[in-house]
Amino acid sequence: TKKTPAVWDTAAMPDLDALWDAADAALLRCLELAHQSFLAHGLSVGSVLVAADGERVSEGRNRSYDPPGGPDRLQGTPLAHAEMNVLAGVATWTDLGGMTLWSSHRPCPMCAAACQFTGVGTVVFIAPDPSDDDDVADPPGIDTEWVVVANLLFLSAVAAYRGGSSPMISRAD
Repeated sequence: TKKTPAVWDTAAMPDLDALWDAADAALLRCLELAHQSFLAHGLSVGSVLVAADGERVSEGRNRSYDPPGGPDRLQGTPLAHAEMNVLAGVATWTDLGGMTLWSSHRPCPMCAAACQFTGVGTVVFIAPDPSDDDDVADPPGIDTEWVVVANLLFLSAVAAYRGGSSPMISRAD
Protein backbone atom coordinates (compact mmCIF):
# COMPACT_ATOMS: atom_id res chain seq x y z
CA THR A 1 0.00 0.00 0.00
CA LYS A 2 1.21 3.43 -0.90
CA LYS A 3 1.30 5.99 1.93
CA THR A 4 -0.18 9.40 1.45
CA PRO A 5 2.41 12.10 2.23
CA ALA A 6 1.72 14.22 5.30
CA VAL A 7 0.21 17.61 4.61
CA TRP A 8 1.19 20.51 6.84
CA ASP A 9 -1.64 22.67 8.08
CA THR A 10 0.22 25.95 7.77
CA ALA A 11 -2.65 27.85 9.39
CA ALA A 12 -2.08 25.83 12.60
CA MET A 13 1.69 26.32 12.62
CA PRO A 14 3.06 28.89 15.07
CA ASP A 15 4.68 32.02 13.74
CA LEU A 16 8.23 31.18 14.75
CA ASP A 17 9.60 34.58 13.76
CA ALA A 18 7.07 36.26 16.05
CA LEU A 19 7.89 33.81 18.86
CA TRP A 20 11.61 34.55 18.47
CA ASP A 21 11.02 38.32 18.41
CA ALA A 22 8.80 38.17 21.51
CA ALA A 23 11.07 35.86 23.54
CA ASP A 24 13.03 37.17 26.49
CA ALA A 25 16.72 37.62 25.63
CA ALA A 26 17.68 35.43 28.62
CA LEU A 27 15.50 32.58 27.33
CA LEU A 28 17.15 32.73 23.92
CA ARG A 29 20.63 32.87 25.46
CA CYS A 30 19.88 29.80 27.63
CA LEU A 31 18.95 27.86 24.53
CA GLU A 32 22.05 29.09 22.68
CA LEU A 33 24.23 27.93 25.58
CA ALA A 34 22.41 24.58 25.70
CA HIS A 35 23.14 24.21 21.99
CA GLN A 36 26.83 24.97 22.65
CA SER A 37 26.84 22.16 25.24
CA PHE A 38 25.29 19.82 22.69
CA LEU A 39 27.96 20.72 20.11
CA ALA A 40 30.64 20.05 22.76
CA HIS A 41 29.13 16.58 23.36
CA GLY A 42 27.85 17.55 26.80
CA LEU A 43 24.48 17.65 28.48
CA SER A 44 22.47 20.39 26.78
CA VAL A 45 21.71 22.85 29.57
CA GLY A 46 22.34 26.60 29.54
CA SER A 47 21.78 29.20 32.23
CA VAL A 48 21.90 32.99 32.54
CA LEU A 49 21.78 35.33 35.54
CA VAL A 50 20.19 38.70 34.78
CA ALA A 51 19.78 41.85 36.84
CA ALA A 52 16.38 43.47 37.38
CA ASP A 53 16.99 45.71 34.33
CA GLY A 54 17.65 42.65 32.13
CA GLU A 55 21.43 43.13 32.00
CA ARG A 56 23.26 39.81 31.76
CA VAL A 57 25.44 39.39 34.87
CA SER A 58 26.76 35.86 34.34
CA GLU A 59 26.13 32.88 32.10
CA GLY A 60 27.14 29.27 31.90
CA ARG A 61 26.48 25.98 30.26
CA ASN A 62 26.85 22.44 31.45
CA ARG A 63 30.57 21.60 31.33
CA SER A 64 30.59 18.41 33.42
CA TYR A 65 31.72 16.40 30.40
CA ASP A 66 34.21 18.97 29.12
CA PRO A 67 37.90 18.32 29.82
CA PRO A 68 39.27 20.11 32.92
CA GLY A 69 41.12 23.39 32.54
CA GLY A 70 38.68 25.39 30.44
CA PRO A 71 37.07 28.79 30.97
CA ASP A 72 34.73 27.77 33.83
CA ARG A 73 36.20 27.06 37.26
CA LEU A 74 34.22 23.86 37.71
CA GLN A 75 34.80 22.47 34.21
CA GLY A 76 35.28 18.72 33.99
CA THR A 77 33.79 18.06 37.44
CA PRO A 78 30.40 16.66 38.47
CA LEU A 79 29.60 20.14 39.85
CA ALA A 80 29.91 21.85 36.45
CA HIS A 81 26.16 22.19 35.88
CA ALA A 82 25.07 25.31 33.99
CA GLU A 83 23.59 26.97 37.10
CA MET A 84 26.69 26.25 39.19
CA ASN A 85 28.90 27.78 36.50
CA VAL A 86 26.69 30.88 36.51
CA LEU A 87 26.98 31.22 40.28
CA ALA A 88 30.74 30.61 40.17
CA GLY A 89 30.94 33.62 37.82
CA VAL A 90 29.75 36.16 40.40
CA ALA A 91 31.66 37.59 43.33
CA THR A 92 30.71 36.42 46.83
CA TRP A 93 29.53 39.88 47.89
CA THR A 94 27.13 40.25 44.95
CA ASP A 95 23.53 40.75 46.09
CA LEU A 96 21.56 38.26 44.02
CA GLY A 97 18.20 39.03 45.65
CA GLY A 98 16.95 41.23 42.80
CA MET A 99 18.29 38.98 40.06
CA THR A 100 16.73 36.19 38.02
CA LEU A 101 18.50 33.00 37.14
CA TRP A 102 17.14 31.53 33.90
CA SER A 103 17.87 27.93 33.01
CA SER A 104 16.95 25.84 30.00
CA HIS A 105 15.79 23.12 32.43
CA ARG A 106 14.49 22.90 35.96
CA PRO A 107 17.54 23.00 38.22
CA CYS A 108 18.50 19.72 39.86
CA PRO A 109 18.41 19.56 43.68
CA MET A 110 22.11 20.58 43.93
CA CYS A 111 21.61 23.64 41.73
CA ALA A 112 18.29 24.59 43.35
CA ALA A 113 19.97 24.46 46.77
CA ALA A 114 22.86 26.59 45.50
CA CYS A 115 20.40 29.18 44.15
CA GLN A 116 18.61 29.27 47.49
CA PHE A 117 21.84 29.38 49.51
CA THR A 118 23.28 32.26 47.47
CA GLY A 119 20.02 34.22 47.64
CA VAL A 120 19.02 34.28 43.98
CA GLY A 121 15.75 36.25 43.89
CA THR A 122 13.92 34.31 41.18
CA VAL A 123 14.61 31.12 39.26
CA VAL A 124 12.88 30.63 35.89
CA PHE A 125 13.26 27.46 33.88
CA ILE A 126 12.19 26.83 30.30
CA ALA A 127 11.42 23.11 30.57
CA PRO A 128 11.12 20.41 33.19
CA ASP A 129 14.20 18.20 33.43
CA PRO A 130 13.48 15.06 31.37
CA SER A 131 15.70 13.06 33.72
CA ASP A 132 13.35 13.67 36.65
CA ASP A 133 11.34 10.67 37.73
CA ASP A 134 8.49 12.83 39.00
CA ASP A 135 5.90 14.37 36.72
CA VAL A 136 6.64 18.11 36.59
CA ALA A 137 4.29 20.45 34.78
CA ASP A 138 5.62 22.75 32.10
CA PRO A 139 6.51 26.13 33.59
CA PRO A 140 3.82 28.79 33.39
CA GLY A 141 4.40 31.65 30.98
CA ILE A 142 6.77 29.72 28.69
CA ASP A 143 5.52 29.01 25.18
CA THR A 144 5.24 25.29 24.45
CA GLU A 145 7.54 25.66 21.44
CA TRP A 146 10.43 26.70 23.75
CA VAL A 147 9.75 23.73 26.06
CA VAL A 148 9.99 21.44 23.03
CA VAL A 149 13.23 23.06 21.82
CA ALA A 150 14.86 22.78 25.27
CA ASN A 151 13.85 19.14 25.68
CA LEU A 152 14.84 18.25 22.13
CA LEU A 153 18.35 19.57 22.80
CA PHE A 154 18.56 17.74 26.13
CA LEU A 155 17.25 14.41 24.86
CA SER A 156 19.36 14.61 21.68
CA ALA A 157 22.48 14.92 23.85
CA VAL A 158 21.40 11.96 25.97
CA ALA A 159 20.70 9.89 22.84
CA ALA A 160 24.10 10.80 21.39
CA TYR A 161 25.90 9.92 24.63
CA ARG A 162 23.92 6.91 25.85
CA GLY A 163 22.07 5.74 22.76
CA GLY A 164 18.47 5.95 21.65
CA SER A 165 17.39 3.11 23.94
CA SER A 166 18.56 4.72 27.19
CA PRO A 167 15.95 4.72 29.98
CA MET A 168 15.61 8.51 29.84
CA ILE A 169 14.75 8.40 26.15
CA SER A 170 12.28 5.58 26.76
CA ARG A 171 10.58 7.57 29.55
CA ALA A 172 10.26 10.59 27.25
CA ASP A 173 8.21 8.64 24.69
